[in-house]
Amino acid sequence: MQWTRVFCPYPKVDLLHTCNHLVVNRRPWAVSFESFLPRFQSSLNHSRAWRWGFEELAAADCKAILPMSRAAEKLFYLMAERHGFGPELFDSKVNVIYPAVDTASITKKKHSKDGAVKLLFIGNSFFRKEGRALLRAFKTLSKDFDIELTIIISNLTLPDFFTQSDDQDRHAAMKQMENDKNINWIQNVLNTEILDYHFPESDIFIMPTLQDSFGFVNIEAMACGLPVISTRQFAVPEQVIHDETGYLIDLPLDEMGRLNCIGEKDRLKRKQSVFEVEEWIYEQLVQFGSDLCGDPLKRRKFGENGKQRVQTLFDVNVRNNALMQVYGNLHEFDKALQQQNFNVMASQEKTGVWENHD
Repeated sequence: MQWTRVFCPYPKVDLLHTCNHLVVNRRPWAVSFESFLPRFQSSLNHSRAWRWGFEELAAADCKAILPMSRAAEKLFYLMAERHGFGPELFDSKVNVIYPAVDTASITKKKHSKDGAVKLLFIGNSFFRKEGRALLRAFKTLSKDFDIELTIIISNLTLPDFFTQSDDQDRHAAMKQMENDKNINWIQNVLNTEILDYHFPESDIFIMPTLQDSFGFVNIEAMACGLPVISTRQFAVPEQVIHDETGYLIDLPLDEMGRLNCIGEKDRLKRKQSVFEVEEWIYEQLVQFGSDLCGDPLKRRKFGENGKQRVQTLFDVNVRNNALMQVYGNLHEFDKALQQQNFNVMASQEKTGVWENHD
């Protein structure tokens, strides 16, 4: 079982703000989470563990429950009710606060008038994020457009249990990436290099993921002024607005926001179901990719819309202000806020606020 990690705050901490993890001693705490809370993904039917987790979240010491998306909020209430905990126990604590990027420090898109249209894909889980469908779509689009594709992944040799990919799948993907002169396959790149070079030098960001909790890379791409092609999966529609900041591909999802074949225990049936979804993703990538590759004005318009959306919803200053409001509404913390003028992100230990990010 994947147990939720627990923490015991430092003696002088007034409020512990953790990420994905529970605090079980008697100190005031808040928690942010990206998908499940409590985090028992591998044991959804273990009722005893789930009840214990929700009891801790409903207790008086838990001051704030902060989903990182509306999708996470919806899933939290769904799982709570499934285990006998009504929404009235949590409504006063729940407040969606999005993860954020420092838009002021991000290098903007360098618009070029000539040369190939540059596509960008970033993701460690190549098959779960449908890199294979992207390779097929790129091959098709290359017949009609002058395009280049950069793929940034740390490792392609690890097995992917989500899609049931095997060595044959991995070897085929590596062969295409190595043999196509218009595909740039990069491994082990620092995030600063991605932000400073690869995003600004690209024209379209593509992330056709089958499953993600938030998809932070999408808002990084949008902050750089890139249109995004992704999937209508979990929190992604809260980032990318279809036909405004990019395009979204519909997926067959269950009530929990997961691909509906994820629970299939038969390996071959599950793999066949993924292939069927992949075929649909491939067709949509060709359609949406053709639209953006052939229309530089639309790329720029979508990119500008996306940049504005990130500045409005996903900027670090927006997040800090939201956190300050949450902290200020906590009764025990009001006095500390009145006595100290502090920056949550820069002065955590000095002010008695400590955020833990795993």
